Amino acid sequence: VNLAGLTVPIAADHTVVERTVLNDYVYGYWRIVFPDTTYQQQQRQQQPSILPMYSVLLGPDMFYNHHPTSPNVEFQTFGREPTGDLPTAVNPQGFVARRSIRRGEELFSTYKSGNTDDGGVGWFAARDIPLESPDQTAIPDSKLEEYANKYCSKLVTG
Repeated sequence: VNLAGLTVPIAADHTVVERTVLNDYVYGYWRIVFPDTTYQQQQRQQQPSILPMYSVLLGPDMFYNHHPTSPNVEFQTFGREPTGDLPTAVNPQGFVARRSIRRGEELFSTYKSGNTDDGGVGWFAARDIPLESPDQTAIPDSKLEEYANKYCSKLVTG
């Protein structure tokens, strides 16, 4: 659906973002950290470790609303993080479709609180916002052409 134009990686133990409006746009993922490939470490056969990481995604990804039971897009990472032995590696992040999305349909992700998939209950409770499910998730067919011409081309690409 979309790769974020700009991502700001944040370490799991970093709390600065929690005190800003950007905290509403943080997505979590797992980072695989490969050990250095020195001879001594090869002899010990060290395995890669997995660390929780977070990113703030800037761009259209910031506008996907929450659906507690039927999100049609989900956050993904692609590639790998840069390391000492591979400093030019990239880890693009964005959203992929969970199913076929028809023209005019709103894009919904699901807001998770930490590692729990509770339908967004924890995310909304932490912000003291009532959790509501959307009634309408698509632009009516009768309005598609009018809205596409009047507002933006994203409706056409749906």
